Amino acid sequence: MVEYLDRSQITLENIDRKLEFENDFENSIGGIHRSILYTSPEVLFMSFICNRETDKAVRLFEDTKLFNGEKSAIDAPMGRYEGLEDIRFFADGWLDFVLAEHAWITPLVQTRSGGRSVTEMVVNFKIREREKILKIPMAVVADIRPHNMIEELRIYFYWNWMPGLIPYRPRQWKPQHQTEADHNQLLGAVKQYFSKLMDPTLPFDDWKKVISPKFKSGGNYRPSNDPMAPTPAVVADAAALPGNEAFAKIFKDSLGVMPFWNVLRIIHSIDDGITGCMEWISLPQPQDYALEHGYKPYVDWDARSWQSGFSAYERDENGLLVNVRICDYYGTEYGMELKDIPFRW
Repeated sequence: MVEYLDRSQITLENIDRKLEFENDFENSIGGIHRSILYTSPEVLFMSFICNRETDKAVRLFEDTKLFNGEKSAIDAPMGRYEGLEDIRFFADGWLDFVLAEHAWITPLVQTRSGGRSVTEMVVNFKIREREKILKIPMAVVADIRPHNMIEELRIYFYWNWMPGLIPYRPRQWKPQHQTEADHNQLLGAVKQYFSKLMDPTLPFDDWKKVISPKFKSGGNYRPSNDPMAPTPAVVADAAALPGNEAFAKIFKDSLGVMPFWNVLRIIHSIDDGITGCMEWISLPQPQDYALEHGYKPYVDWDARSWQSGFSAYERDENGLLVNVRICDYYGTEYGMELKDIPFRW
């Protein structure tokens, strides 16, 4: 077991600060929509641990994976838990991460393909001695083995929703190459999105061909009043534009240097033709590469930008992206000292 958590910070005083965060995730993605299989193992697991049904949660795993002898695992913002003993420890202490009396889940969107299932949900925590509910958007990914069992479960949410976590998610997979993965594994608008995202020519005008004019909101995994969100002026400037043009403008003003800063190496693509969910790791680009394209980094490249993340891309009836939901820690990781980074790969 490896944890990235300062448990001394889990106090009611610190949780009160989290209760001040605003959450518009459910409304921004349109509430519960599309079919959800409530017996899918990631839904069952989250429901069990929110109800302190630890034994039921642990029974969804074997100690080792079906092949290769590796331990079954849970990977979450607070650490990595391998084997049944670790998994039981995590499940039994789930509510204690926020001093909750109980909790319940609100599944919103589920995407299943290729032996994996992703459920994007809100987890609702009733905190001890507090009336307000702490609502945390999460994406929960299960690698499924026969008989509705779990090989590995990965939980994504923004670190600042819980006290004691660090603004860094170590890469869960060792990159085979220090380059982006071949986008041929992707489909349609999602493929075009990533091709443009990583293009050093910065083809911002081409976003209009990928993003739907009906695009309204990204479905933010961060609090809507998060200080690292695009500035109100940037959002206001784009408010009067059609959805695709507004997206392009906000992206250009806030994330336009992406291909010079990091490239994203997609590890898993879970795509059912409507929603494409991506698990990825980031790979810092050589500083000389950035300088060649006229971009001067404002900090030195280092392991603080080598992180993991999740994103979901939902298509409209014309195959264009109508919703983009991203869970990463970009912009906050440099609040940590390099010596404190739990470097994995």
